[in-house]
Amino acid sequence: MSGPIRTAQVRDRLVDAAIDSYIDWREQSMTTTAAYENWTDATSSQRPLAFAAYRAALDQEEHAANYYASTLRDVSRILENERLTSWRIDRAECLRRN
Repeated sequence: MSGPIRTAQVRDRLVDAAIDSYIDWREQSMTTTAAYENWTDATSSQRPLAFAAYRAALDQEEHAANYYASTLRDVSRILENERLTSWRIDRAECLRRN
């Protein structure tokens, strides 16, 4: 498999992973919002458990956000590499013509 084709496949997979991780983060964000509402609406006897559920949801949302950020960094790196590769190819072709 040649370099540019392999790079395109990796890029496409990373973009798919970024989209999936964005969706996961947004879903987790909604879960966190619901947990917060449950905590604020809880009776005094239910508050400790509701708060623990809210804290767990916050932790899960943070994990999802960090994973999303990581996938975006990966996509950014591969796009930058593609841009640099394209620039190098264009420059080499220009030099060959001169």
